[in-house]
Amino acid sequence: MGPSTRVGAIHALRCRGGTLAALAGIAAVLSACERSLPSATAGPQPEDGPRHATTAAAPSVEFYIHAHQDDWQLFMGDRVAASLGTADKVVLVYTTAGDAGDGAPYWQRREAASKASVDSILATGTWACAGQAIRGHPIARCTKGKVVSYYLRLPDGNYLDGTGYGFGSLARLRDQGTATAARDGSTTYTSWADFHGTLAGIVEFEAAGRDAWSIAVHAPDYDRNVNRDDHPDHYATADAARAAVSGRDWNEAWYQDYGSETSPVNLSTSAHAVKHKVFAAYDRIMAAAGYESLIGRPRFQGWLWRTYFRAVTVTPPPPPPPP
Repeated sequence: MGPSTRVGAIHALRCRGGTLAALAGIAAVLSACERSLPSATAGPQPEDGPRHATTAAAPSVEFYIHAHQDDWQLFMGDRVAASLGTADKVVLVYTTAGDAGDGAPYWQRREAASKASVDSILATGTWACAGQAIRGHPIARCTKGKVVSYYLRLPDGNYLDGTGYGFGSLARLRDQGTATAARDGSTTYTSWADFHGTLAGIVEFEAAGRDAWSIAVHAPDYDRNVNRDDHPDHYATADAARAAVSGRDWNEAWYQDYGSETSPVNLSTSAHAVKHKVFAAYDRIMAAAGYESLIGRPRFQGWLWRTYFRAVTVTPPPPPPPP
């Protein structure tokens, strides 16, 4: 594996050190806990971990890859907020438009709502958006301070079966090799390798010049025994992220999504407050446009009280001996 070492660990919440001066009230998250997710309830573990725990330096660039514009808030929100206090750059990647088969007004509103979530914990600065070519694909790239957001805008796959709403889907791209166009017509992915190669290209572009051990990729868990009953778009995004990190010495964190609601509550009040804050910011933007408010639903409240993930951590190489 080269000069660095990969070791795995299962966590319900892994709190990293560092000062979150820019995030009022979030400092309590870092002292909350480090708890183990019981392996007896997690099911068989994948071949690449967990093996044993380690503590390493906080990565300097962290990537949160998920399918829809409200996913990181629900399943990773406290972790994203913590990363904003420790990392030099936090990159949010939204693989689908989250369009639910509707037109541009809906998915564009969802993108605006995702920015509002960031605004709720990163008050200073303004958003700037432009196209960025990654491996031949023009992708919408928006920045604010240390946050970078990529909107790939692939079609929503439909939570019922993953086949989509007549525009294709990530699952069909993966399983059938069906060429799939972004909902804005900006580009077409001709194969599954083309798509997950583009995800890897985003990481390489945003972390250019960084050591592998200083890069972390967060995504929904690809292991169906660990991450049960999830959305087809989440699984396809997980599979693409797994392919993107394959053969690279990047830190990895794999999250439970829908199925986490039946696991024990594992967040402190402070950590829950962070997740509630970022999702409420998203929800307000959607509700103001006449779309249904979701924050009061029991399932959504359940997800906001839980963050479950397992990590494969890269330790930096030891310093060279003194001359």
